[in-house]
Amino acid sequence: MLNINGTLIAIVINFIILVYVLQYFLYKPAMKILEDRKSHVDRTLSEAEAKMTAAAAFIEDGKEAVNKANVSAKNLIEEASVASDKIKKEMLIKAKNDIEEQKERVKQEIKQLKLDAKRSIVSEAARLSVFIAEKIILKKIDRRTQKTVTDDLIERMRG
Repeated sequence: MLNINGTLIAIVINFIILVYVLQYFLYKPAMKILEDRKSHVDRTLSEAEAKMTAAAAFIEDGKEAVNKANVSAKNLIEEASVASDKIKKEMLIKAKNDIEEQKERVKQEIKQLKLDAKRSIVSEAARLSVFIAEKIILKKIDRRTQKTVTDDLIERMRG
């Protein structure tokens, strides 16, 4: 069967000592470095996730702000449109009222001019009547004189 010899025992003891030495001087420090590195990577990943979440929230806030700005701009445009329509209507009403007032003034002026013209015509007719009456009274009118006075009267009315 198996012969156990002193070298085999020495090799096994050397191997066990080597395993303990390697474990103490190599395996534990290597595991500690790996653990430190793992915790650093985990911490960096969680920070990156937190930054990604914050960035996503920031982007969402930005989108919301843009939407609010668009709504606000649309509202401002609508309000400006309504205000301009209101001003336009007010200006049209004012213009119509001004035109009506001016029309009334012109009508009154025309009415006054008609009255003045009628008074002037009546006055001129009365003066001419008095003039004709004076001519008739002062001289005896024959047919030729009557025609001359009538023609003269017509010429004065025209001129």
